[in-house]
Amino acid sequence: MMCSYAGVEFTNTMYDSGEVWGKDKAVLKERNPLMNLPYLKDVAKDGTDAVTTQSNACLMYLDARLGLEPAEPNLKMRNIQVRLSLSLFALASGHRATQVE
Repeated sequence: MMCSYAGVEFTNTMYDSGEVWGKDKAVLKERNPLMNLPYLKDVAKDGTDAVTTQSNACLMYLDARLGLEPAEPNLKMRNIQVRLSLSLFALASGHRATQVE
């Protein structure tokens, strides 16, 4: 949702099988030893990437990366509240992986 709002193209990967996730996890774990679902893989134009895991960490990364985090403390606090609420929705809707392009 944040990528759509910011107008950034992304790929949403859904895992139907633990076997497929297990293979991907092994590769992703080389980039981030804490790898789990959900995760976000941000691939820069130069080919380097950042791999983030855990709902709130992914949302915080996207806030900063997409310039969505407000500077004013009161607005920042409200943003954190929304972020935490969204993480509950993400948890309830199943595991997802997103790759920012």
